[in-house]
Amino acid sequence: MSTSTQPSAQEQISTLYRILTEAQTSFDLWEGLREARSDQATVDAMQRYSVFFTGTESALLDSFIVLLYSLFETRRDTINFHTLIRTLDLTLSATQKADLADRVKALKATWLKLGILRNEVVGHQSLNQLPAQSFAKAAISPQEIQDYLIKSQALLGHISSTLFNTCLSFNVKGKPYLERLLTDMRSNNSFKPNPLRGSA
Repeated sequence: MSTSTQPSAQEQISTLYRILTEAQTSFDLWEGLREARSDQATVDAMQRYSVFFTGTESALLDSFIVLLYSLFETRRDTINFHTLIRTLDLTLSATQKADLADRVKALKATWLKLGILRNEVVGHQSLNQLPAQSFAKAAISPQEIQDYLIKSQALLGHISSTLFNTCLSFNVKGKPYLERLLTDMRSNNSFKPNPLRGSA
């Protein structure tokens, strides 16, 4: 019979850092695509590849919902903040435990909203209501998701710096790369609805 060893606290921090970085990138690109639709020239450039951009936007939404939900799921056989804090239990003072509990509690309301989308739309498709109804029930805004993401990053950074004297940096952003792509598309006259003769 094979035996498995639970990942160390540092290994769990590394995994949570990866999850947060991937979630940040997915959310950043998704938000960038939504914002891009407010510019008609960009919409015209995207129209030629509408299936690609629509599919990408949907996939990015699914990605960050699943990733952000996983951060605070309560399963004991996965890496999440609860598992990490339990792993650290013997090294934490009563004050530190209370502080971490308060930080986690402050994120619970948003986590529950993400859970609605993950359980009824992304991870499973509810028989009882349409996806639009689940989104309405969750009543979660992009700003609330961004705040949840930032506070989760701050929580992991706090644990890493306080207990392991290691500073985590969350500098990966998706929007600059998306802007570069859309700028290239807008500047290419062949992507315009009615390109000038001889320039397509």
